Amino acid sequence: MPERHLNLLKTTLVGLGGIVGGGILALAGVALSYSGPSALLAFLLNSALAIITAMAFAEVATAFPQSGGTYAYAKRVLPVQSAFAVGWVVWFASVVAGALYALGFSAYALLALKSFAPDLGLPFADKIFAALAILLYTALQSRAGKGGGELETWGKMILFVVLIAGGGWQMLQLSGPQMAEGFRPFFSGGANGLFKAMGFTFIAFQGFDLIAAIAGEVKDPGRNLPRAMIGSLVIATAVYLPLLIVIACVGIPQGQSLSEFATQNPDTIVALSARQFMGQTGYWLVIVAAVLAMLSALQANLVAAASMAQSMALDRTLPDNFRSPRGALIASTALMLLLTITIPDVGTAGATASLVFLLSFALVHFCCLLARRRRGGTTPGFRIPGFPYVPRIAGYCCLALALFQGFNVPSAGVAVAAWLTIGGGLFLSLLAKRAGVMDAAQEARNPELVQLRGRAPLILVPVANPTSAPGMLAVARALSPPQAGRIVLLSVVESPQQIESAQKVLGQALERSLDNHDRPSLLFTLADKPWSEIHRVCVDHRCECLLLGFSGGQAHERLADLSALIRTVQCDVVVVRIGKEMDLSKFKTVLVPVAGKGKNDALRARFLNSLARDHEVDVTYLRLMPEEASDQEVHLAQHGLDRLVDDELCNRAKGVVERDSDFAGRLVRESANADITVLGLQAGDTVFSNLLLQVAEKTEKTLIVIGHYS
Repeated sequence: MPERHLNLLKTTLVGLGGIVGGGILALAGVALSYSGPSALLAFLLNSALAIITAMAFAEVATAFPQSGGTYAYAKRVLPVQSAFAVGWVVWFASVVAGALYALGFSAYALLALKSFAPDLGLPFADKIFAALAILLYTALQSRAGKGGGELETWGKMILFVVLIAGGGWQMLQLSGPQMAEGFRPFFSGGANGLFKAMGFTFIAFQGFDLIAAIAGEVKDPGRNLPRAMIGSLVIATAVYLPLLIVIACVGIPQGQSLSEFATQNPDTIVALSARQFMGQTGYWLVIVAAVLAMLSALQANLVAAASMAQSMALDRTLPDNFRSPRGALIASTALMLLLTITIPDVGTAGATASLVFLLSFALVHFCCLLARRRRGGTTPGFRIPGFPYVPRIAGYCCLALALFQGFNVPSAGVAVAAWLTIGGGLFLSLLAKRAGVMDAAQEARNPELVQLRGRAPLILVPVANPTSAPGMLAVARALSPPQAGRIVLLSVVESPQQIESAQKVLGQALERSLDNHDRPSLLFTLADKPWSEIHRVCVDHRCECLLLGFSGGQAHERLADLSALIRTVQCDVVVVRIGKEMDLSKFKTVLVPVAGKGKNDALRARFLNSLARDHEVDVTYLRLMPEEASDQEVHLAQHGLDRLVDDELCNRAKGVVERDSDFAGRLVRESANADITVLGLQAGDTVFSNLLLQVAEKTEKTLIVIGHYS
């Protein structure tokens, strides 16, 4: 856990460093070309939407005050598939923003070069300069992006103050009608132009979310996070609006309208306007500052993209190659270079970046709604006013503006749609299984996630034998997430005469559960066919897990009935053979034989991490291979087993691959030396394998047999 060392001022500077500079310098001209003077209103509306979004960020950031940002919040309140989609969008947002600022840097660098060599002609110079900037910062392996350092931020702020002051001095020389002339016609692009300007320039207010990404380093986060986020946006707005007013009043050559001048110079209008009211000094001041601001923003977004890719890879929602900082940086750089080459201009890059950030910010509003509701309104820290209407309306506004931008700038909409399609295909084909295993393990280690995701898993425990009930409840307790999970004890009686004995069985089970501070529900049902009744109750109550008892010496027909039930319940199944010791807290060693098929990995990860949540256990994964297996086959099997152990228990266990042709005999011997052996159920008609039955018959230790049927 990083040390909390950032006070309010330093935290606000992180936001200002990310917001002020690159966005306004790169996209002011694009906005003015579409909407003319009403770009002022577009920036004002974007500011209001960004401030409300910052409030939503502040609520979730103070509720979960650790570093990570949007993806970290999504992982808490959404299932793994949805969290992947959020991370995929946020990663793309940082990459596209980096491409935008690389192209913005190129535009101002070329403007500077042409001042010395007007006839300089380099084919694809804008793309070459942008690519070189990206490669430079990749080679330097920039430190964690926080929108640039404090000195750079103070420097940018001083620059804008000087520009506004210089323009303001020139405005004092104008009469009222002369100043008003710069704002005519105000809505030169109409309503459509206004909304286009909003869509293009929303990225100019992105950067406050960098504060959420470092929330774990902020002192007194409940107080400082919301103040820094909102404060940085208010200050940015106080810079943007006067700068646009100065450009409109004294930054346009005589005989040209604001929208005409912006259309001719969309990438560099701020520098050219500064030359109108501050001469060459203002011109070069803007160019130097723009180059530095673009590079600073490029650095921040490149490192943010690499950090996002690495975080997702650690959650198995991106390939393992991205788990190292170097691998994540290279992947982000490659994608940023591809976008820089294929995106035609700064305006399209700004439209795409704004669209993606609008989508990600809409998701933050909905995460805020879910987090407050699922915590029962007890979210600590800052609370967004007007809940739930304000975050809901703001979320839909972000979404609507994103959709508008996608249709009005088809290239941006196509790019985002293609990215989402690629992500969905990649996840479903290559990543879903391992991501699900890791997610199950994280839920088991942190049961609060189950509640925040709106789940209330129910475990059904049919009880017929009072002697096995305590052990069954202990297993059910390990599987049931505290606070969120529910345990239902079921007794099925075939005739009224059996009610008294059934009450006795459940009564004893209830006494044991109360001793362990459990609060299970009790359910009596009357049915002629107990197996069918268990199936009905399981389906009607939408059980997530069915916990059944089992003994190695059960009659063949009873095993057949048990197998038939297991195959048809469509849920997780755990079958328990209780050994002599029934107190799970006394179990220290766990044996996990695996065959490499992976059907039950997520359920096994959930059970093992639940078991390890309350007390330390020594877990050994064992894979047996034939004596004739080659060294290469053993090596590959060991690699696969190590990856499985890493996914399921984060390397808090050991994986062993050995050659032994007597599988059954070896498992019997190993199971006799372990407190618990965790095995898997088969698919198909016979869910209990002959190997499993042999182990059950020849050992007296506890067996946990798991299977997922859906």
